[in-house]
Amino acid sequence: MKIVFFTSMVTFFVLNISQAQIFRYYKSEELEKTFYDNVEWKQKIREREIEFEQYFQNEFLLFEENITEVKHLHVVFNILQTEDKKVSLDNIKYQLKALNAAFNNEIAMPEDDFYKDKAYSAGIQFCVPEFNENFIRLVTLPKGTELRNIFSERGEMGLQPFEPENYINIWVADLGQYNPQGQEFSIAGYAQLPMRDPLKDGIVIDIDHFGEQPNNELYKKGYTLAHLMGIYLGIRPLWGLDGEGQCGGDGVDDTPEINGATLICLPQREDYFVATGCFGNLRRMNKNFMDNIPDDCAAMFTLGQRRKMHANLGKKGPRGYLIPSQPFKCNDGRSTSIVENDVVKASKVKVMPNLAHSQISINIEESIENVNFSIFNLSGQLMIKGVMESPSKDINVTEWPAGMYYLLVNQHLNKTSNVQKVTFEVIR
Repeated sequence: MKIVFFTSMVTFFVLNISQAQIFRYYKSEELEKTFYDNVEWKQKIREREIEFEQYFQNEFLLFEENITEVKHLHVVFNILQTEDKKVSLDNIKYQLKALNAAFNNEIAMPEDDFYKDKAYSAGIQFCVPEFNENFIRLVTLPKGTELRNIFSERGEMGLQPFEPENYINIWVADLGQYNPQGQEFSIAGYAQLPMRDPLKDGIVIDIDHFGEQPNNELYKKGYTLAHLMGIYLGIRPLWGLDGEGQCGGDGVDDTPEINGATLICLPQREDYFVATGCFGNLRRMNKNFMDNIPDDCAAMFTLGQRRKMHANLGKKGPRGYLIPSQPFKCNDGRSTSIVENDVVKASKVKVMPNLAHSQISINIEESIENVNFSIFNLSGQLMIKGVMESPSKDINVTEWPAGMYYLLVNQHLNKTSNVQKVTFEVIR
């Protein structure tokens, strides 16, 4: 006989065991609410998402998708540790391995799980180019320091984002606890969806949810970052984010919508299911990384989720700037081709201001010989090109439509061509 486990029963069960376990709470929804409460941002996001969906359906799925491709992405860890809570290099390496296992379908699904056949590799490999102070950035704060306002304090505490036009910046800090109506949760972190405010972009994760946490019964394997990275790459939680309400879904067609985070791990067999609580969706996919379930339960992304993430990293995708122009092998800290092939030290390129109204300035440090530049919009349309005749060049963008643009700077030295890419946004 089929056993039906209704959502109300799940809620009752969670409340009854809550005193014994502090559950994980994500603040991504609060961040999204700040945009939906702002009329201008809400309209801007809708326009950008409509444009992305057109690209996804009409270009990416037809011409760009490669379901065997693995995309390589570079990450930078900004560690805001305290004197009593420190992060070891071994735990950073453990976190990278856990993140890559999650995104490459290396975690076994239960043989009797209803959704076992939908588990699919997301095909994304993350790495730190080198394990040194350039990519593992460390600040030690006084004992007990917490980042309560995580949307702004990450920079004030001493670590501004490092080259966000090239790297995924991940901040690790003590975020404290969340106590709504007497129920205590641990704040796990937040991530910002694409096409939002570049000043808030990136991922912030709590130090007690980072890497291996053997003393944390439910969240010990480092899969909190997999959920946050999914949001950063364009996948909402299965219950949606503010502006869509509960049952908003993750924006993917092969996952069910749910009416709230699951929180506990229950079997998902053919003869036993946990109801979603959403119309037209009967069964929860409670092994999915975009639910909020214990690490022992988390195991899968789907093909639809993979497609959306790869489209966000596509040629016209809002995260496409993160794909290196010359891919290299990710590893656990050994020298990579970033160092081995660095025959000529590349000039440092900046665009100021990053949020531009009427004018931008391209600035190049060190040598400016044999330097060409081109600027494109996200549709690949060439806006302007030229030659850098001095270390700085001003460009009028008054007539350019609001949106994201990317600058390509090509420097030829010693028979070597070095191409650098910098993104910036024009706002109105």
